[in-house]
Amino acid sequence: MQAGADRVRVLRLGLVADPRWSRTGDDGRRLIALVIIRARPDLGTADIVADGVRDPRSPLEQLLALQVAHRMLDQMSTTDRARLRSALRVAQSHGRSVELSDTRSRLAAQLAARLPEVA
Repeated sequence: MQAGADRVRVLRLGLVADPRWSRTGDDGRRLIALVIIRARPDLGTADIVADGVRDPRSPLEQLLALQVAHRMLDQMSTTDRARLRSALRVAQSHGRSVELSDTRSRLAAQLAARLPEVA
């Protein structure tokens, strides 16, 4: 995906999709972005998805990020897929994410199975 074009599409919806999103977006904005991207995966970026998987602010955010990742996977570059795989590994081993719900754990396992191994 071309980052500039993606950012313009998301900005049209009143969202900010840039690397600072994970640090400056309030919880509500992050959730709204993921809900919109779940419906329109072409508006998403790998950064938004990977951050929601790796460092969610709530279980709902992680669930939405996993759902979005499934929908966006086919349009992701090899680099984006590697970033997502890394985020999944962190989420599955990170202290806060160890207690993934059955649904999130199942989605994460299915997603990991669809991703190529990366070094």
